[in-house]
Amino acid sequence: MSSSLRQTFAMLVVTAVVLTVCVASLTPDRPKRTLAVTWLDLSTALVDRHSDKDAETPIRVTSDGVERLVGTAWIEGRVTTSQGEPVVDARVSVLRDGTVEQTAPSDGAGHFAVGNVAPGEIELHVDSVTFGRAEAWHFAEADTIETWDPVIDISRRVMGRVVDLRSNEVRPAAGVNLSLEAADTYDAITTNDTGHFAWTSPGIDPIAIDVIDMPNVLASVDLDHVIPGSDALTIALIGGENARISGRVTLRGRHPLRPVTLVVRHLASGLERHIESDGYFTIAPFPAGPSAVDIEVFGKLVYQSVELDLEPGEELELGELAIEPLGELTITREESVFEQWTNLRLEGQTGRVLGHYALAPREREVTLTLAPGNYTLVASTRGRAAWRQTVHVVSEQTTDAVLDPALDE
Repeated sequence: MSSSLRQTFAMLVVTAVVLTVCVASLTPDRPKRTLAVTWLDLSTALVDRHSDKDAETPIRVTSDGVERLVGTAWIEGRVTTSQGEPVVDARVSVLRDGTVEQTAPSDGAGHFAVGNVAPGEIELHVDSVTFGRAEAWHFAEADTIETWDPVIDISRRVMGRVVDLRSNEVRPAAGVNLSLEAADTYDAITTNDTGHFAWTSPGIDPIAIDVIDMPNVLASVDLDHVIPGSDALTIALIGGENARISGRVTLRGRHPLRPVTLVVRHLASGLERHIESDGYFTIAPFPAGPSAVDIEVFGKLVYQSVELDLEPGEELELGELAIEPLGELTITREESVFEQWTNLRLEGQTGRVLGHYALAPREREVTLTLAPGNYTLVASTRGRAAWRQTVHVVSEQTTDAVLDPALDE
């Protein structure tokens, strides 16, 4: 194609038009899927990389800073669970006639992108070691950017990891046999090479999990009453010398605070123990190693401890943990990131992650109830590097923070 013809062609291509298409099922057993489709604007982005090739060779284009091939589709989206949490490190696959053509991972916010997909009937799969699979049939259109936001149903999913702490080091417990009982159903599974396990319950009633031939275990929940669809479990095999933690929770250093929940985290393994207390508490046994104690009242974090480094056999007396009145943190987005998903990570004074939050496009703000003190907000949106901001929460007051990439510290 001559230079003049290429220029003429570029001027005739229409500017981007956004539309929504409903992909009809190809057979009776394939459900309809709705995907948002954007036609690529090629008018200002043509780059001739094949001047010596025939006219049918695709011309590479650049759109939003990303190179794509003319005549192909680009599929992007965000993987979440049925509870709305992002799925990290999921594998998104494009299959044609049962053969995998491309794969792409999801990032820390669940986002993924697969480019240069040839037009035609394809199958989309997303697989997560922890959460399971979602899939859909689709007919890829040439020169489109298509959005697929798969949701992995975890309403009946039971999943977790078994770790071996018997040597005071964290090792994956591979090959551990578990028995699971739900209503009239009984099953037996084995942990994989990384110690993970997953099982789909026949219903949503609580189930019981037994670690076969392992008498000394700790778990993040009561193993006789595990709720399907809840957070991933951590089960720890313990032995030898463990630590003991005790103390008292008071309000402003005066009276015992009740009711209160202590959340003790073994930082190296992810094991959590939730202890209900009337103000006085004893936590034993608990594995040695770096740990931390948080205190919650009615599900609100009111105290974040410094990190503890427990020795084998240590009996640690924390004394009084004085709770001050709480404060609020209202986080508002600056206009430049208002139209996109914004993912937030809240870190405490030691850098430990306290929570993850997500603001949907055009969602203005989120308010958190926190104990007084300094916190760090780590925010990220697609196409921008993550930025950090430090905020100070004051008791019985509302602190305002504006998410603005220009304020990156």
